[in-house]
Amino acid sequence: MRNLDEITAAVRTGLAVTDEEMRRAIVAYDVLLAQFDLPRYPALLAEYFLAGETDVKVYAGSANDYSDPAAREWYRDFHAVDIMNGD
Repeated sequence: MRNLDEITAAVRTGLAVTDEEMRRAIVAYDVLLAQFDLPRYPALLAEYFLAGETDVKVYAGSANDYSDPAAREWYRDFHAVDIMNGD
């Protein structure tokens, strides 16, 4: 199975991920978030709840929409991800 970074990169660039990868990535992000001790940071806690209560497409915004070719291109450029060659 791919690691969390690889799964995230695949999603952000519009590549296929398996249901199993998606489920495990969500759990991994939950584990990561649980370590942030959000109750000590009210602004982050408020943002966490906002994200949880907002339509995911709206919350992520068009700049992060994997279905938008410009967003995929930005992500590849920003992270130097060559998805065609696996680099």
